[in-house]
Amino acid sequence: MPYSPADIAPPAAQLSEMSHDALAQDLLATMWDGYAIDPQRVFVQIQAQHVQLSGEVDWKYQLQGAVRCALALPGIRSVNNLLTLTPDPVWHDLQTRPQHLQTGA
Repeated sequence: MPYSPADIAPPAAQLSEMSHDALAQDLLATMWDGYAIDPQRVFVQIQAQHVQLSGEVDWKYQLQGAVRCALALPGIRSVNNLLTLTPDPVWHDLQTRPQHLQTGA
């Protein structure tokens, strides 16, 4: 079941550092569910109303999807996307995508 931004966290003005950590973990889970972005290869930092993404993804759709997920969070006003694309991802990487993304269901 996809996360709704309203389910993830309260408005940014009420977020504590602990809430930032929980929000970052939820964002990583949402990016995995929606775009098969490996949470062990991506790092999320949240400060005030800003998200910084860093790490590596295999496909351009993942790079764009990560930004979409971050901007969907309540209270987030900007995303600093430092994600890079892995050079030449191999075909077997498709096998790591969640089943619902492979079948298109």
